[in-house]
Amino acid sequence: MGTCKSLSLNGAKVLAQKIQGYFKPEVQKNGEDYFRKGLVHLSIASDTQVQAFIKAGTGARVHLAAVAISSSEMTARCTCPIFSKGSLCKHIWATLLAVEKKHPDFLDSKSEIVATVAAESPGTSERKAKQAEFKKAQSARLKERNQQQRLEKKQLKRSAQQAVPSYPPEVQAAFDYFDENGFPLKDDLSEESIRLAKKKLARIFHPDLGGHHKEITTLNHYSEILMKILD
Repeated sequence: MGTCKSLSLNGAKVLAQKIQGYFKPEVQKNGEDYFRKGLVHLSIASDTQVQAFIKAGTGARVHLAAVAISSSEMTARCTCPIFSKGSLCKHIWATLLAVEKKHPDFLDSKSEIVATVAAESPGTSERKAKQAEFKKAQSARLKERNQQQRLEKKQLKRSAQQAVPSYPPEVQAAFDYFDENGFPLKDDLSEESIRLAKKKLARIFHPDLGGHHKEITTLNHYSEILMKILD
C-alpha cells in the first residue's frame, strides 16, 4: 500500500465547495484550463472508480476510486511529478471537474479525499535494489582503484628517489661546479666528457689565456675528484 495523506472536506454538495480549499489557486486555474480545452479524457467511469488521461505536455494519468458509491472517502492518484512529491495536482482537479460534469453520482457522498502514491511492484523494487547494489559495488571498485593508483605513485616516487645516486659532498660540489660553468656531467659522466669540459674551461681560466691561478686550480681539483669516482 502506498503512502497516504488524508484531506478532510467540508461535506458540501458542490465540488468547488467541497474541494476548492485543498488546491492552490494556480493549480485550480491550470486544471480548469485543461478541462475547458477538452484535454481530459475519461477512459473508465463507474460508481466506484474513474480513470482519466490528460492530453497536455507529456500527458498524465489520473485514477480516482472509492470502496462503494456510498463511501465518504475516495482516493486520488496521478502519474505527474508534482503529485509524486505529495501535492494534489492540476490533473486531478481537471479530472474532478470532468467527473462532476459527466458522472456527478460518483461525487455525491464523498467528503474525504486520500492522495495515494502507488506502491512499487516487486519487479520495480527488485530492479532498484539491483541498481543500488551495482552502484555500491562500482563505488567500491572505484575507491579500490584510486587507492591502488595512489600506492603505485608512491612506489614510483620512492623508486625514483632510490635510483638517484647519493654522492659525497665533495663529489656533489664537483658536479655543481661543472653545471654552473655550462657542463652538466652527472647524466653522462665519462673520462672523455670530463676531459672535454676541462679542456674548454681551461681556455678561459688558465692564467696564460687571461684567467687566474685560483680558477685553474679549482678546475683541476674538481676534475680530479670526478675522475676518481670512475676508477
